[in-house]
Amino acid sequence: MNEAQLAAESRLEKHQAEAEEAEPKKAGEQASSGHSHARIEKPKTLLGKVLSVGAFPFALTAVFCGYFYALEKGYNLAVSITVLAFLNLVFVMFLEKILPHTYRWKIRWQALKTDILHVVFSDRINYLVFELLLGGVLLWISLKVSELFNYALWPSQWPLLLQLPLTCLVAEFFHYWWHRASHEFEWIWKFHATHHSSEHMYFLAAARFHPFDNLMAHAVQMFPLVALGVPKETLALYMLFVSVQGPFGHGNVSIRLGPLNYLFAVAEVHRWHHSQNLQDANSNYGGGIIFWDLVFGTFNLPKDREHQPDDLGLVDMPRFPQNYVGQLASPFRWGKLTKDDPEGGKYHGRRR
Repeated sequence: MNEAQLAAESRLEKHQAEAEEAEPKKAGEQASSGHSHARIEKPKTLLGKVLSVGAFPFALTAVFCGYFYALEKGYNLAVSITVLAFLNLVFVMFLEKILPHTYRWKIRWQALKTDILHVVFSDRINYLVFELLLGGVLLWISLKVSELFNYALWPSQWPLLLQLPLTCLVAEFFHYWWHRASHEFEWIWKFHATHHSSEHMYFLAAARFHPFDNLMAHAVQMFPLVALGVPKETLALYMLFVSVQGPFGHGNVSIRLGPLNYLFAVAEVHRWHHSQNLQDANSNYGGGIIFWDLVFGTFNLPKDREHQPDDLGLVDMPRFPQNYVGQLASPFRWGKLTKDDPEGGKYHGRRR
């Protein structure tokens, strides 16, 4: 056997030895994670790579342009943001078809039916209670606060695009602490668990909220803003921003935002919050922006691993209903839902 053959055989033996050594390590890592590693799709074409980086900034810019056009034309703001939010939803649906994060998260009819009912009924309940009953109270509080200090507390003279970041900071501060409390206090978690019952992420997963949880999350953001005298045009712009961010935060889209992940709570960041691993789930509470997670040390975007598609849903709660009526009743049937494992669900999101 000549020297070239000996060298080739030596390299082959070395490669086989390295492969055999790496295989148990890989198997051990998968076993310790408790999840099978379903395939994650990454953009391969130039168009896919451009969309993964630019789709969210494009959508945000487009709906904001549409909003300012509607404002200039004097169109009804509620109708305008509803139409723009719907167009954004359609855009995310399109992205899920051509640029999915994983094919494992295929839309299931039961989940789609449940989430449509959440949109139609839970969101409407929230609107009726908040807008019709609480709206007048908030306006009265705003007027009284302004009279107390004898001046307007909000810089209404600023351009809307300058008011928006301030609006986000104020609203998201209160949202952050309510959201975090909903994971750390059991009586609130019983309502918030509905949102985490989705077993896959897709464009309508952001709509799955128990009406009480939805109402409170909305109220803790809007109460301070209205009390401070934020103009309706600014409030509408903020609501539009949240409406755009929701589908992008929960969508099955391969988003790669890079540095913008330290500003916006889109899917690349928010998936970790839906993890069954408590160390990952106790993070990224921001709804629209991630600023307060950075401030309070709950930001989580691992550099050495990617979120796995199987790592979603409630921990040890096989009885949790996947239908709309069952989810409405779930907080009041908690004992039965955790009968198999009393600790299942109870400690999801709790700090240890």
